[in-house]
Amino acid sequence: MSESSQHHLLQPDAKELILCNDSAYVCETYIFEPSDGEEKCGYLFAAAETLADNGFGHELLDTVISAIQKEYYRDSSRVSSTSFEMALHQANLILHDTADQGVRDWMQHFHVSVGVLVGSQLHVSVAGGGNVFLARRTSLTNISEGLSHFPIANPLKTFSQVASGNVAPRDSLLLTTQNFNSLFRPADVVRFTSEHSANTDTARLQQLYAEQQQNLPLSLITVSLLPQYVAKAPQRRESARVAENMYAPLQQRSTGPVTQQNLQRKEPLIVRQSIFRVVLVGAVHFFGFLWKSFKRYAWPSIRKGSRNGSKAIMHASKNTGKNIQAFATSQKTLSAPSDAVHSLRSRIIPSIGKSIFGIRGTLKNLPRTSKIFGVVSVLLVIALVVSVLLLQNKRTADEEIQRASEILHDARTKTDAAKTALIYDNREQARGLLDEAKSLVVEVEAMGLYIEEVAAMHSDITTHTDRLARITRILTSESDVVGDFTAHVSGKALQRIFVIGTSIFTYNPDNNAIIKMNEDGSSEVVHQTTQGIGFLSDGAVHSSDKTIVFITEPAGIALFDAKDSTLLRQNIQLQGAEPDVKSITVFGNRLYAYDAEEKDIFSYNKTLRGYSSGSPWIKGEDISREGIKSIAIDGNVFALYSNGTIVRMFKGESADFTQEKVDPALSSATRIITTDDFRYIYVLDVSNKRVVIYTKKGALIRQLYIEAENLIDIAIDPSEEVMYALDGTRVLKVVLVEEEEE
Repeated sequence: MSESSQHHLLQPDAKELILCNDSAYVCETYIFEPSDGEEKCGYLFAAAETLADNGFGHELLDTVISAIQKEYYRDSSRVSSTSFEMALHQANLILHDTADQGVRDWMQHFHVSVGVLVGSQLHVSVAGGGNVFLARRTSLTNISEGLSHFPIANPLKTFSQVASGNVAPRDSLLLTTQNFNSLFRPADVVRFTSEHSANTDTARLQQLYAEQQQNLPLSLITVSLLPQYVAKAPQRRESARVAENMYAPLQQRSTGPVTQQNLQRKEPLIVRQSIFRVVLVGAVHFFGFLWKSFKRYAWPSIRKGSRNGSKAIMHASKNTGKNIQAFATSQKTLSAPSDAVHSLRSRIIPSIGKSIFGIRGTLKNLPRTSKIFGVVSVLLVIALVVSVLLLQNKRTADEEIQRASEILHDARTKTDAAKTALIYDNREQARGLLDEAKSLVVEVEAMGLYIEEVAAMHSDITTHTDRLARITRILTSESDVVGDFTAHVSGKALQRIFVIGTSIFTYNPDNNAIIKMNEDGSSEVVHQTTQGIGFLSDGAVHSSDKTIVFITEPAGIALFDAKDSTLLRQNIQLQGAEPDVKSITVFGNRLYAYDAEEKDIFSYNKTLRGYSSGSPWIKGEDISREGIKSIAIDGNVFALYSNGTIVRMFKGESADFTQEKVDPALSSATRIITTDDFRYIYVLDVSNKRVVIYTKKGALIRQLYIEAENLIDIAIDPSEEVMYALDGTRVLKVVLVEEEEE
């Protein structure tokens, strides 16, 4: 069998070496081999070094490498490169979270090299000063060069790139930390690795380290790649530290000529030129052209004309000087102030006027070239002033644009990190990252820059925030209009809808008329006249009996039978002198009603003509009896309080229920719905136009935001596949997408 045909039979031989005599540092090596079913993932190696920091460094390295190992081997059906990248993302998230908690000293000394070997394929990545070397024949190549930056400035980019390639039989790999190049010469390393024995290589490197009397810390894994037919029987080794905290170590694997393939990195936003800069650049080019033309063609003539002009100006200045001197001489002979005034009027004013007219005449007599030169000089001064102002504005604008670009890039990085955190269900971390990203985007939005990018970032953040909060937005285009009750109602707005079979029922608050909407959307009044039962105010469906039990005002109970469309008053003895029934629900032959006046839930048994006298139901002293807005029952009673809290009760005592929080809180919720046939609990929050769905133990399933003009009520089909929403007088149909129950 040829050697080239045996690449898949390569047998890796790995050996660890830790050289660390300085207690200020911690050095670790990690070797993992695939368990049953993980053969496609191959082997994972890591050499790491960081500051000891009173034991924190050791814990940090274990946490990071453990996260890489768990994520890499989590799904053996993935491509190895994808698993490796996802594992590095998870490590970056952990390091980012650590830095966010204020622990950042490790960023100045964090050197890790990580590699996975799958068949003859090798993927490597490094952080800080970590290195991966490939020894082949007489050469030693740093195949991780350029994959990392040091010191680490952004924890989310600690592991930022991956190099991939193939290795061949008799290659040797060395995964090292920062000081390897300072301790060993490439020629010595190549000579040591020529025998292709990891034990021999490690022993000789350790001996050379001792001979040099060095004290620099170093973590090192040597991997010799031998054809299996010449390899010794595998001997699985176990690192004592890895045995304590991790999986059993590995026997290594093989690879061929390694070529680097860098992962695509997100580039910073392009800083666009401002309008000031565009104008300024154009002005500079224009005035530059004018200056060259002026210097070449006009300047020689202007220089000649200016000489003649200067002579004329000198002549005019001499005449002016003589006139002033004559005025000074005459002033000495004046004997009184009046004479001075007279002299001023008769002598100096004509002299000044003569001087002015002399200068004007002189300027008028200047050569044309001198006049041109003067005009051009004025224009250049104006251009200079404008240029200085534009430069100042441009500098300010560019600084603001650069700052906005950096902020927006930081927001994008945090959003991407939140997206990755959601993959691993790190919800609190994702929430914090999205909050930070949103505040950064708002800051850029206030600057009025990158309008399109800001809008895109807002949309992206909203999408991830919705995913974090399990929000589904039901748009008008995604909901069908079943029908409209408009033709049968007027005056007061509708209050409730009820589902019985395939029909939807409501009542007219003005006259108690019961209106039925059929499956095809048509509607009709099925019961119009009532006597002695007051006005209907609320109700609960008894699906098995196809009836609706209504609360009436004044306080009482009425029963609507959908089978024959009858509405009859029921005998019931409500508690207290002034009953105030806020909510009712039915279960079997029993009626449960919450009376706000008596501050209790009362249980009533069904009789032939109505219901028996009620008995107080709440027994638990830890259960609040005030502020209940709605109740529902499935054998347990669920009570929705005015502050949005849901309490689960069984036989009057509180039962196990941990309600997951939502934002905004359910303080404006009005109804809670469930039955013994439902899997979930549905809470209607009219103010926020949403329906919050919980499991019956309180875990959040979904938040449905319904795009409706006037959301009033909802009704759930018994199959829980469809929800009907009352929007004014219209009835909307919303398909409930199946969600996996927790």
